[in-house]
Amino acid sequence: MATDEKARRILLIAALCVVTGGATAVGIYFAASGPTGQAGADRRLHFQCERCGYQFVKELSEQELVSTAVDPAALRIDCPKCRAKGSCILMVRCPQCGKYFVPDSHRYGFAERRRRRVRDVCPYCKTDRAEWFRKHYQRK
Repeated sequence: MATDEKARRILLIAALCVVTGGATAVGIYFAASGPTGQAGADRRLHFQCERCGYQFVKELSEQELVSTAVDPAALRIDCPKCRAKGSCILMVRCPQCGKYFVPDSHRYGFAERRRRRVRDVCPYCKTDRAEWFRKHYQRK
C-alpha cells in the first residue's frame, strides 16, 4: 500500500509540473508575440541622422530590439541618405505634444549620462519626459 501511495504522489507532482510548465510556455509565447493584429507595430522606430539631419522610420530585427531595451544609446544605425556609418540615433515621441525628437540620453552612453545628469526635454514644447511620466503615472 505504501508504494501505491508514493507512486500516486510522484505521478501527481509530475502532472503538476507538466501543467505548470505548459502554462508558463504559453504565457511566454503570447507575451513575446504581442497583441493580435499588430504584428511588427512596436518594431517600427524613428531615427535621425546626426550628420545630415535626415529622419526616417525603420523596422528593427529582434537582436536590434534587445540592444535598444538594454541601452538606447548603444543602438546606432547607418544613414540611408548620406551613408554615414552609425550616425543615426533613436528618437522618442514627446508624451505632451506628440512630436519626435532625439533625447540627450540617447546621445551618450550610460556612464556619461550619469556623469552629466542628462534630462530629456522636448525641444518643441519644453516638456521634461521623466517629470511628465512621474506626474501622469503615479503609483496609487
